[in-house]
Amino acid sequence: MKVDKNLRSILITGASTGIGRETTEFLAKNGFHVYAGARKDKDITSLSQIPNVTPLKLDVTKSHEIEDAFSLIETNKTGLFAVINNAGIDVLGPLVDFDIEAFKLQLDVNLLGVHRIISKFFPLILQSEGRIINISSGMGLASVPFSGFYCASKAGLEAYNDSLRRELMLINKKIKVIIIEPGIVKTSIWKKDYPKDLESSLFHQSYLKWQKINVSPYEPNKKSLTPDIIARKIYISLIKKRPKLRYLVTERNFIYRILFAAPEKLKDWALRLVISRQKID
Repeated sequence: MKVDKNLRSILITGASTGIGRETTEFLAKNGFHVYAGARKDKDITSLSQIPNVTPLKLDVTKSHEIEDAFSLIETNKTGLFAVINNAGIDVLGPLVDFDIEAFKLQLDVNLLGVHRIISKFFPLILQSEGRIINISSGMGLASVPFSGFYCASKAGLEAYNDSLRRELMLINKKIKVIIIEPGIVKTSIWKKDYPKDLESSLFHQSYLKWQKINVSPYEPNKKSLTPDIIARKIYISLIKKRPKLRYLVTERNFIYRILFAAPEKLKDWALRLVISRQKID
């Protein structure tokens, strides 16, 4: 498709659904040309129907697809104002029941994938004096049971983001490194079947109780965010001359901040109490 070179171009990973898809559509309607990365052909076809969007076959674990995406952007001569690292997965279940390969998969997408994208596209960001936006999670700030791999990957992203920002400020203060920290969002990452190989686990009952109170954002009584709220916050972080270093975006920011600041023993006690009171039908 013909690219309008009057628009600032950005690259977003994980654009097929949820936050990525909503952000792609919102930015494309509001003054940006979007290179939208997705893994599946059907999602690439769908993204191609959106004005001001150039879909890319882009799996952040595959170096050749990252190279191809970089080559296309260079060929188009649009430059790149921002990279938005949104692609992510959640390997769900008790930590002690998983082998090392599950942890490697989690880190390969959520953390190493971010590094692959940034290291490859950084020359374009340096040239435009643009922005790097990393999508983290409230669970990168406070860990919860049965998402330990996910929490570890997002905590690692928090550290990576801070180190990158502090390195880049030494060479170019105009480049902005921003992190977005959503709470529970209604996205497909949470639509998971119960891992059947955990039915014999020592944590089976506790896991079922935790699932009832935590990872069911699609239930009508769950107070969770919709992806468009995150998309608008990403837009703000792109257009503000002096954006915040981090954006915590939750249903109740004040309550979240209190929880994050609470003593660890108090968090443990409260969590154990809440889980123990759950009843399994």
